[in-house]
Amino acid sequence: MDNMIVGNLCTDPTFRQTRRGGRPMARLLVAVSRRRRSGDALVELPSVFHRVLCYGGLADNVSNTLRKGMEVLVVGEWVDDSYTDDQGQRHSQIALEARVVGPGLRWATATVVKVDRIADVESITPGTPAVARPERDTAGREAAEPALARAG
Repeated sequence: MDNMIVGNLCTDPTFRQTRRGGRPMARLLVAVSRRRRSGDALVELPSVFHRVLCYGGLADNVSNTLRKGMEVLVVGEWVDDSYTDDQGQRHSQIALEARVVGPGLRWATATVVKVDRIADVESITPGTPAVARPERDTAGREAAEPALARAG
């Protein structure tokens, strides 16, 4: 089930590749401001900070596009992002694994540029054009002729 948050980026996106498989990954920290009505007055509540995880092409696009302070909309699913540190200490946390991330347009404008990719492209290095991978048949095997490389 998808969930949505709207807030401001606390830092620039952090881009890296996963330890297993080298898949592109971006981490975001989003502050969500909250207000509640109390009678006729609006009361400011403390902001809530959410960790957001982006993978594949989304991670690349987020890393190349978004910056600290921008308003963002994130749609995704809550996941367990717990880990054990080098000292063996367990850290429990949840994160929103993003399916869609977009800039908020209330206080900004955006120019959308479609990235030329094929469906199974999962990773490219930030700032480089997408390259098509070999086409696959319905069983996931490489087709006889590989797809042509595309420049973005």
